[in-house]
Amino acid sequence: MLFGLVGLFGIQHFYLGRPVRGIVYLLTLGVFGIGTIVDLITMYWQVRDINMRHAIGVR
Repeated sequence: MLFGLVGLFGIQHFYLGRPVRGIVYLLTLGVFGIGTIVDLITMYWQVRDINMRHAIGVR
């Protein structure tokens, strides 16, 4: 739901702990739409990776 509402602006990257990527997305509107499409496809794996890192204590 978060991706659907604000995915174009990169807010999901701030949520995932990637502020630099979030700022790039904010300034370029999702890297001109291409990054948004890539995120739509890969968001499951990005979230899974972050959750696994937090579960084992790696930041």
